[in-house]
Amino acid sequence: MSHRATNWAIQQRGLQAATKLLLWQLADRHNADTGRCDPSQDRLAEDCEMSRSTVNRHLKKLEAVGLIRRVQRMDSKTKRQASTAYILAFDADGSESHSETRPVCQIGPKPCVKSDQGRVSKCDTNPVREPGKEPVCAADADEHTHRAFEIFWAAYPRVRDRTGTQRAFYQAVAAGVDPQTIISSARAYAAENKGNGKQYLLLSLNWLTAERWLDHAQQTIGATAAPEAVQAFWAKKVKAKGFIPSNAISASLARSMLNGGHVTAEELQAVGVCP
Repeated sequence: MSHRATNWAIQQRGLQAATKLLLWQLADRHNADTGRCDPSQDRLAEDCEMSRSTVNRHLKKLEAVGLIRRVQRMDSKTKRQASTAYILAFDADGSESHSETRPVCQIGPKPCVKSDQGRVSKCDTNPVREPGKEPVCAADADEHTHRAFEIFWAAYPRVRDRTGTQRAFYQAVAAGVDPQTIISSARAYAAENKGNGKQYLLLSLNWLTAERWLDHAQQTIGATAAPEAVQAFWAKKVKAKGFIPSNAISASLARSMLNGGHVTAEELQAVGVCP
């Protein structure tokens, strides 16, 4: 596992939640010493709780925007196809982030952030900088966030990988998510799945990485916040083109957001909401 690679993956913007989850899992399988990243598709499918066909679809998206490159390999002894090797754009310089979607560039065998014709955007196009200022480990987070994580860990119904989950929780808080929103959503997720086998529940890390607290955020926020705050919350998600549950923004809320000037009709339509 490479902490630098996983932090790089978390910093990427403009990806669908499931695509970003797959990128994170690839980064988690990256060997910091050898640079190798070659998990099997079965392994990725299990880690991401997706079918292999879904994994393939999101791999194509990651390759299309230049964040990864797939290399087919052959076992020299058996002459049979071996597991695919993945070259992360992170390997180009160890830290580069990708903030906008571009088509695959077929020039050059490896992602390059230094070329105008490369597959990865140049540094000055990325507004997400200074990743070191985001708390990614226990030593960097304040006491309030520490306590909030412990409450989340106790409330979530299927916890695993405490270190990775803790890092994802701190990243979400650093990005501006209220810890209480995550905790309340985790409790709601546990309540709605009461009686279901744990094998049907998302692991804590995957739940956080996919921003699944948004599934319950409207209920949580609506009970404690003024309408204007609710509109502002969802407008931020719409503009960021992040994951938004299909039932999160009602028609009346969408109209209120439009009338209040928080978003445009085009922005709502881009995330699948019809005002």
